[in-house]
Amino acid sequence: MAPFGRMLPPENLFGRTKKLRFLRDHLERIRSVTKRSTIKVLDFGCGNGEAVCQYIVGNGVQYYGVDVHPPSLDRARSMIRSPAASFSHEVPGNERFDVIVYADVLEHLAHPEELLVDHRERLEDDGILVGSVPNGKGWFEIEKSMYRATGLDRMLPHLGRIKRKIFHQERKPYNRDSGHLQFFTKSTLSKLFVSTGFRIEDFQNWTVLASPILDRLCPSSVAEIDARLADRLPYWMVSGWLFTARKQLVDGVNKP
Repeated sequence: MAPFGRMLPPENLFGRTKKLRFLRDHLERIRSVTKRSTIKVLDFGCGNGEAVCQYIVGNGVQYYGVDVHPPSLDRARSMIRSPAASFSHEVPGNERFDVIVYADVLEHLAHPEELLVDHRERLEDDGILVGSVPNGKGWFEIEKSMYRATGLDRMLPHLGRIKRKIFHQERKPYNRDSGHLQFFTKSTLSKLFVSTGFRIEDFQNWTVLASPILDRLCPSSVAEIDARLADRLPYWMVSGWLFTARKQLVDGVNKP
């Protein structure tokens, strides 16, 4: 049995499996270090449950999924039927968490610093933030800007509908109205965490391409090569990063 949730899916050019391995490795580490039989995990921006939730619920994880998109929450509730998982549009006010997950979330926020300050008080002193963000100057953002300039961005939904029709796939709810508002560099991401009372502890390259069109064409074996190649490149050449962060404590005291 996998240590968390379901078996991991095949890799894609967005590095979904690499991200999940990174997340599950750090969840296991937290559980090992804290010696807690059950760890509380807040997945902020959980979406429809497909990306993260289904792969970590169970085996000692009490999961709290939070999202502002009602159709996505409804989908997550119907798909993940477990007493160890709950879903809401707001963070439970009386809970403190061992892990807070930001899987491709911070770049969508107008004021991510306000969120981090609030969540800092909800994180255990020995807890961690773990997540992923796109490189604001990486290939993924460059390709998206080219799509907007050429009108290809209007074609992608049609390609998705064609693919679903051919392969008889279900159309899953997704918050398509939430675009990117932040375009992080490694420096600005670090400054964001420092200014809100955190320090980045683990920082790794994610993928090289993260291409919406190529992802529809490339097999998972090519995506695996892409993810491994990212580990060998300078941080500024990749499409995104994986990170963990901890509270900065002053003399062992929780102070921002």
